[in-house]
Amino acid sequence: MLRGLTLAYAVNGKSWEAATESQLRQMKADWDDAKARAGRAAAAADAKGGSRGGLIGMFALVSAEAENMTATMMGARYRLAKAGMPILGVSVESNKPSAPSPRVVRDKDAL
Repeated sequence: MLRGLTLAYAVNGKSWEAATESQLRQMKADWDDAKARAGRAAAAADAKGGSRGGLIGMFALVSAEAENMTATMMGARYRLAKAGMPILGVSVESNKPSAPSPRVVRDKDAL
């Protein structure tokens, strides 16, 4: 309920349910792990001379920034789930791989 309005979300034709406490705890643990990885990557980039330039240092900085972006996205996902908002495109439960296509198209038949 937000200012007297009830928000109802439908995702893929089904009503969306808020994340459970156990799912929130798992998301928080994943986020904390991602922040730790980002910190280690930043420290490794500094150790490789990322701030002094050079190709190796530049790649280390890019790797550290990629880890930081992962942590940032996981934080946003956690905060949205904690606020009870749907996370479009991401299942709160688990990212189960979709079933493979029943029809396999050979390379020669693809075009």
